[in-house]
This record gives sequence, structure tokens and C-alpha cells, in this order.
Amino acid sequence: MEKDNVKKFLDKKIESIESFKKALDDATAEEAKNSGSTEEDERNEPTYYLSKAISDNCIMILQSDSTINALTELVNGLGAKEEIITPFVNLLAVCMVNSAYGSITLYDDLLKAELQAQFDHMGEAINNLIGESVAYKGAIEVLKGRINELQKKLEDK
Repeated sequence: MEKDNVKKFLDKKIESIESFKKALDDATAEEAKNSGSTEEDERNEPTYYLSKAISDNCIMILQSDSTINALTELVNGLGAKEEIITPFVNLLAVCMVNSAYGSITLYDDLLKAELQAQFDHMGEAINNLIGESVAYKGAIEVLKGRINELQKKLEDK
């Protein structure tokens, strides 16, 4: 199988991913109509965004020269036919989807941990400021009392 044939074969797989993306867009438009929200709001939903990102990454990988070259070498080296390569490419697609999903969820977990740490720091800072405010208020009350005493002494003279 020549490189051009491998590319045509991969293009068929890419077409099926593009069909999925089209169906996703159609479902998103329908959901926007039914829920009264806008399509833009629906496209900002995590499920849409995640599915679109994974699909785009899969297409990018399947279109890459390294994937085409590696698959061409595999086909030529094994003398494999389309019925052997199809399950291999399907396996590759499953690996890509799982890898992309895993990467996104890992990033999400890292982001959540970082945000939690930042919120913890903010909470600690706010608590410190509240404590300082209470201390200043107490100091002001003490000074008010002292000023009142001094005013009283001045009035008595």
C-alpha cells in the first residue's frame, strides 16, 4: 500500500470523525433551541468542548506526516491489507481518544488543585485581615477611652 493509499484510508476515518463533529454541532443547536439558550452558551458547556477538542486532536494526529509514514511502513513491512489495518487504526483511534480525555481530565485536576490552593490562600489572607481589623478596633476603643480621660482631666483644670 502506497503512502497515497494510506492517506486516502485515513481520510475515510477522518470523515467519520467529521461526521461525529457535525452531529455534535446539530445536537448542540437543537439543545439550544429546546432550552432557550444560545448555541454559543451550549458550545461553552464542558461536554461539547471536551468532545470537540478530542475530535480535533484525533484528526490532527491522523493527518500528521508521522502517522501516515508509520502506517505506510507498517503496511509495507507486513504486507497488510485494509482488513488488517482497519482494526489497527481503530485501536489507534481508541488510544487517541483515551489519551486526549486522560490529558484533559489530568489538566482539570491540576487546575482544580491550583485553584483550591489559591482560594485557601485568599481565605487565610481574609481571616488575617479580619483579625487585624478586630485588633485595630480594640486599640481604637482603648485610645478613645484614654482620650476621654485626658479630655476630662483638661476640663477639670
